[in-house]
Amino acid sequence: MRQLLHILVPLVLPFLFYGAYVWLSRRLDRYFARAQSRGERQPPWLWLTMTAAVLVLVSLITLRLYIEPQILSQPDERNSQDRPPPTGFPSEPGNPR
Repeated sequence: MRQLLHILVPLVLPFLFYGAYVWLSRRLDRYFARAQSRGERQPPWLWLTMTAAVLVLVSLITLRLYIEPQILSQPDERNSQDRPPPTGFPSEPGNPR
C-alpha cells in the first residue's frame, strides 16, 4: 500500500491541481463578469500580492532567526570535534573518502 501511494500520489497530484485551477479560474471569470456588469470594482490584486509577499518574508525571517539556530546547535555525530575536517584530497589521512 505504501509503495502504491509513493507512485500514485506524484502521478495524480498534478492533474488534481490542474483541475482545481481550471475550476477556480472559470468560477472567478464568471464572478468578475457578473461584477463588472453590475458596476462593481475588481478585487485589489496588487495589495493582496504585496501582503502575501510580506507574510512570506516574515515567515522566512522567523525560520532563520528562531528555528534554524536550534537545528544548528544540536550536536551532529558526523561532524564531531575529535576528527579533523576533510580537505578534499583522497590521499591524505583523515579524509573519509
